[in-house]
Amino acid sequence: MDQHLHSVIVNLGAQPGTINKPIFRVPTSDSPFGGISITSAWIISGAAATTIFQLNNMGTALGTTIVTNVGTLNGTLVANVQKAITVTTAYQATGTWVALSTLAGDTLNADSKVVLEYKWGK
Repeated sequence: MDQHLHSVIVNLGAQPGTINKPIFRVPTSDSPFGGISITSAWIISGAAATTIFQLNNMGTALGTTIVTNVGTLNGTLVANVQKAITVTTAYQATGTWVALSTLAGDTLNADSKVVLEYKWGK
């Protein structure tokens, strides 16, 4: 029952370059499966853009230190068309924060969203 897919959509707002914006805290569950595994992730931008950004795990303290890279996107975004994020580190421990990090000079439109699909456990 806990192994079915869950989806979360996070409205980002405008995202100027070089910031780590927390978007999702991995929930605690009574499930025996532990944290979550991100199975898929997408970005949807309200406007066309060329961008490089990362999804990063910021740990439980939510500081500025990136603990691990979760996934990356380097490409051209078309307005209102989803673009897949390459997920490289699927498992995220309970209580950690996933953040979006844009790189220098890159921005995201105020209408941008991230979609995460995940299941409990590894």
